[in-house]
Amino acid sequence: MTVKSLDAAKREGRNNERIVLSLFHSKDMTVKTYDSMPRVWAAYRFWVTVWLIKWFLMPIVAIVLLPCCIILHASLILRCKIVKMHQQSVFHMGRKVLARLCPRVHASITEVRETVRVMGTFFIVRALEVPCRGGDNGISTAQTGRTETMVLLHGTAADSLVMAELFDDLSRKYALLALDLPGFGPLSRRSDIAANPAVQFVNIYGSVIDAFLTLRLGATERVYVFAHSFGAYIAVHFASTYPSRVSRLVLASPAGLMPTLGTRGATYAYFFKQSMTNLTRKWGLVGFWALSLLMHFADASDESHYWMHVLSSSNTWGDEVLAGLISVGWTETYWREPALNRIHQLVVRGLPCLIVHGSQDRIMPPHQGDMLRILFGIPNVRIAGVGHSPLHGVSAKELAGKLINFGAAIGDASAVPHVRREASCASFDWDTCLIGEEKHMYRTPFDHNLAGRAISRLYNTLLMRCNEAQKWGMLVPQTVRDDTTIRLLM
Repeated sequence: MTVKSLDAAKREGRNNERIVLSLFHSKDMTVKTYDSMPRVWAAYRFWVTVWLIKWFLMPIVAIVLLPCCIILHASLILRCKIVKMHQQSVFHMGRKVLARLCPRVHASITEVRETVRVMGTFFIVRALEVPCRGGDNGISTAQTGRTETMVLLHGTAADSLVMAELFDDLSRKYALLALDLPGFGPLSRRSDIAANPAVQFVNIYGSVIDAFLTLRLGATERVYVFAHSFGAYIAVHFASTYPSRVSRLVLASPAGLMPTLGTRGATYAYFFKQSMTNLTRKWGLVGFWALSLLMHFADASDESHYWMHVLSSSNTWGDEVLAGLISVGWTETYWREPALNRIHQLVVRGLPCLIVHGSQDRIMPPHQGDMLRILFGIPNVRIAGVGHSPLHGVSAKELAGKLINFGAAIGDASAVPHVRREASCASFDWDTCLIGEEKHMYRTPFDHNLAGRAISRLYNTLLMRCNEAQKWGMLVPQTVRDDTTIRLLM
C-alpha cells in the first residue's frame, strides 16, 4: 500500500477520495483510514455550532430569563389559565384537546389503565379506548365475531393523544386502543429498568404490550397494529416475538428498519440522542417557568400546554431508550440494531404488512419503503405533501382511508389501491449481509452529499447480496436524495 500525505493527495486533485495516513506509535505502526475533508469539515461546522449554542448562547439566555422568571412567577400563577403539573389538570387539558381533534367520538372515549409486571417491574399502562361506532358495518374478527380491535402505537416525544385525529374515521370500522408506551405520557414514572440496554428494553416493550392486551382482550384475540416512527420499530419487534397476536401491520414513517437515515439524518439523530424534547425538565424549574411564561404571553392553546406538561415531566424516560438505539460519532451516525431481519421474518410468515411514508419526510425518507418493497415485497405508499408525521390535518384523513382499505382487504395487499407489489428476496440475513469494512457503509455522515452516496452504496450492496435481486436491473442513483424514488427495471 502506498502511503500518501494529505498535501500530496490534494495536489493530485483527490480531495474527495479516501486518504490513508500512517500513525506511528512507540512499539508498532498502525494504519488507519480517514474520510475526505468534506466529511470532516461538515461535522466540524455542526459541532462548533452545537458547542456555541450549548455553552455560550443558552447560559446567557438563562441568566437573562432568570430574573424575569422570579419576578413574573406570581403573575404566572394568577393569570395563566391552566399551568398546574398535577395529573388532574393534565387529564383535563387532554379532554379538551380530544374534544377539538375528534368531535364525533370524544364523548365515548374512555381512559383505561392496567398495571402489568414484566421482569419484576410494575408498569402502569394507560390507553384511550374508542368503541366502534359503525355497528354492523364494523370489521369483525373470524375468531370471536366481535369488532376487530386496532392498536395504535405512537412515536417518540408523544403519547396516545397524538393519534386523536384518526379516531373519528377509524372508529367507523374498528374498536381502537391507543396506548401510552412505557416511559411516555402523563402516567409515566421513573424506573430502574430504563437503565437496561436499549435493545433489551425494546423487547420489554413487547412484553408490556402483550400483557396489557391479555388483560383487556384475552390471551388469544388478534389485533390490527398501526404504529408511527419509533413506535413502528417497537411494533415490528412485538409482531415478530408474538406472531399469533397480530393480524396485520401498518407502519407509518417507520424508524429503525434501515440502518441509515436521510441525508439530514445525522443532524436529526443528534437532537434525538440529546433528548432535546425534554430540555425543560433538565433545566428544572427555571426551564419550566421560562417555557410557561412564553406560552402564556403567546396565548398558547390547551393542546400546547398539554404537550409542554407531558414532555417536561421529570418522570418521562422513553426518549432515553430511543437515544440508546442511535449511535452518533464525530462525523457520522447510524441505527445500532436495524430491524431488517425481523421485518423479513414477518414477510416469510405471511403477515400482511404495509408501509406508509410522507413524500417530504426528511427523517426517515420514503426511499426506505421503496427498498423494503424491492427486497421483501412489502407494499408501500406515499402521502403527497407530508413530512414525517401524517397524523394531522388533511393527511390524517387520507391515512385513515388507507388503513381502512388495507384492513378490508383481509390481508390481500394487491387489493389496496395505489400499491405496487414486487417479488421478494427469498433469503436475507442482515448480520452476514455486510462483511468487514462494508459495515461502515451504513453510517450516515453529516455532509448531505456524502450521506446520499453512503445510502446509495448501502442499497446497491444489499441488492447484490440478495439472490433474486441479482437478476433484476436496478435504478439506484449514485447519490440518493431524500425525495428519490427507487424502481426496478423490469
